[in-house]
Amino acid sequence: MERKRFSVTYFLRKARTNKAGLTPILARITTNGVSKEIYIQCLVPADKWSQFKERATGKDKLCQQVNSYLDDYRAIGR
Repeated sequence: MERKRFSVTYFLRKARTNKAGLTPILARITTNGVSKEIYIQCLVPADKWSQFKERATGKDKLCQQVNSYLDDYRAIGR
């Protein structure tokens, strides 16, 4: 019986930073070694992103909205 593996990682696509300084967040979904990247319709300043936590750092309204959106996105995937 083959073991099933599934993981989701969030990261920034820094090459696509817009003029306002916002960078898109992508999700990489990997299942049994096959990965796909999807854009989750969310932007964050690159300097306010923690790749270790996979969350926006900061207490401003934008960071709170991004983190709320990511929490909702994670809840759907479970």
